[in-house]
Amino acid sequence: MSETPEPPRPDGAEPPPQRAAAALRFDPSTDPAPRVVAAGFGTMAEAILRRAREAGVPEVTSPLAPVLARVPPGQTIPAALFEVVAQIMALALELDRQMAAGRAGRAQGPDLAARWGLAAGAGSPAGAGSSGGAGAAAGSRSGPVRGGGGSWDAPPGGPAPRGHPDPDDGRSQA
Repeated sequence: MSETPEPPRPDGAEPPPQRAAAALRFDPSTDPAPRVVAAGFGTMAEAILRRAREAGVPEVTSPLAPVLARVPPGQTIPAALFEVVAQIMALALELDRQMAAGRAGRAQGPDLAARWGLAAGAGSPAGAGSSGGAGAAAGSRSGPVRGGGGSWDAPPGGPAPRGHPDPDDGRSQA
């Protein structure tokens, strides 16, 4: 899905950037890399983000969202994005684990995200009490990415995430 850009404004100001979102799924037992399951801009991005919140997927904001939103659903992410997506998914997994353990609050999400060089979306992650999942959703005006799950190496000082036993727990379609 693509949306036509807004016409130029008379005052010369640029229109606000469109929201971008991508939902990712990664099952290390079957997928060679994370796979895009939904992607889009504007109203489609809003729908993806809403579905992710409803599914309890942790939210992480990243400028990578517009890039991921252009990957056709069903395709794996480009190899050039493996490392950065691994970091995002590891952060989301860490946030999800903390929420499940009742340790993450509104203040901790941004602190964790800053440690990883990202910005936490919407002040705090969604997914309190969830058991984690192998899915991720991404979206925001600057291009946020949300995620949870995956079996990737974490950045220095970060957690070492592990895959989940049930990759089809319903959250991967966020």
